[in-house]
Amino acid sequence: MPEHYHAAPNVRPAPKAAERDRMGEQAFRRRVLTGRWHTDLEHAIRRAVGTKRADAWRLPDTSSNPARQFCNAVSELYTSAPTITHQNPEAAAVMQQVLMDAGWVGRMQNLQPLVVGVGEGILRVDVVDGQIVLREVDPSYVVAHGKPSERGQPYYVCEYRQRIDPTDASQIVWVREIWDSEAGTLTLLDEQDRDVTALHYGSAEYPYSYTDAEGQLRHVCPYVVWHRSDGGTEIFNPWPLSEIFVGTLYSGIQWSMYLHRLRSASWPQRYVVGLQPSGIEPSTSSVNGFGEGRRDVVVADPAVVLSLEPIEDMTGQPMVGAFPDGAPLSDYVDAVTTYDRHVISTAGLDASEIQRMDGDPRSGYALSLSAHGKRMAAARYRNSHARSDAMLCATVAQMLLATGVAAGLPLDGYGVEYTSLGLTTAEAQELAQQVTQLVGAGLLTVEEGRSKLAAAGYFSDVKPDAAPEVAQTEQSRNSYQISNLVAAGVLSPDEARKLLAAAGYFDPEQTAPAPELVLPQEPEP
Repeated sequence: MPEHYHAAPNVRPAPKAAERDRMGEQAFRRRVLTGRWHTDLEHAIRRAVGTKRADAWRLPDTSSNPARQFCNAVSELYTSAPTITHQNPEAAAVMQQVLMDAGWVGRMQNLQPLVVGVGEGILRVDVVDGQIVLREVDPSYVVAHGKPSERGQPYYVCEYRQRIDPTDASQIVWVREIWDSEAGTLTLLDEQDRDVTALHYGSAEYPYSYTDAEGQLRHVCPYVVWHRSDGGTEIFNPWPLSEIFVGTLYSGIQWSMYLHRLRSASWPQRYVVGLQPSGIEPSTSSVNGFGEGRRDVVVADPAVVLSLEPIEDMTGQPMVGAFPDGAPLSDYVDAVTTYDRHVISTAGLDASEIQRMDGDPRSGYALSLSAHGKRMAAARYRNSHARSDAMLCATVAQMLLATGVAAGLPLDGYGVEYTSLGLTTAEAQELAQQVTQLVGAGLLTVEEGRSKLAAAGYFSDVKPDAAPEVAQTEQSRNSYQISNLVAAGVLSPDEARKLLAAAGYFDPEQTAPAPELVLPQEPEP
């Protein structure tokens, strides 16, 4: 782990050094992704340029954050509410409502960027007054163990957390809350390792247990873990994507230097020979923490007229000059912006998927992913998140059964379907044009052309029973392209009308039927 990585880990010591390193890494990444890495950047600047130059820079600049930009850009699974599925549609509908009432979608919109960057995200599930309550848990405060067969889900969790002291409500105390669903035990230990379980919970009995169909007593672990990638058996693996977080620190150093140059060094450096500022005042105040002592102070700033006087006993002609200008600030901005793009590309994205937003004078701060890049990222994280979301549904059903709130829900067999990202206007037009040309040239059959459109999501937003606000799509398809598809036989007139209606060209509910066409009769001779 690089020495410059962490300023001061904000986690309690864990039993093993490996856990401490993992916790420190996760804590650092979480600070970067939540905008609390000011101290980390200050520490990195001092290591990079030294204490004296860091004091001259004064203000670290955390406004450029490639790691956060990347993690937010690829986190698109919960932009629209996913759909819970089950072979029993009524059970799926009930589970969907239970999770929506618990704020599942909002929680996951905040959690997925952290899952991508930190490597894992955790939700704690509880039943309070008959309602499901979801609480996000910081992985850097958790030690967990799981079985390889459980695919990264824990049976043992030790969470370091703060709780209100039951004996004094004005005090906050640290406890280790240990859940073991294999043994069916719940233990809370205070800072002196005293068992305070009954003090906080009123009972030391495991609160979430039920008897299955075979008469076996089952204990439910209330923690569900989401993983960046699927297929692993480890609970925690924060080390991938380390390049983008190291690069974010270096980017912060470079933008801090830009801010210093803009504020304090954007003009040529002057020098004097045989002269000294006049009107110097003595001062004995402490500066930057150094001890008191006599020093001479004069204000030197571009907005101040600086008066100079010859030094006593000076022989020769006094001189005032200036060193040549350094590189223009615009060149420096371009260089750092290029570095930011490089940092994001280390996350495995093709450089062509990284776009620069227009109209921002500091365009390095406005990097985004193309629509195609977002779809590829969503596909990358879909499987791992779907597995954990299904585990969340099963955990909720088991906890509702264990607490007697609901006994009729299936305990497993749930699935999750995510809303796919639609085509942009330009993508839809380009796709329609390609299919029209290929079908017209005889290189594709009509059926193959329709399959290509369907596979790309061209029809995904047109649903016969969709509400108007759902049918209204952002990919407003060009009427000219649609008419070409109809002329090529790829679309039927009815399908074309649905596409046009979804794009807002007309309201099918308010469109009067077309009058019957009556051709004029040829006059009799």
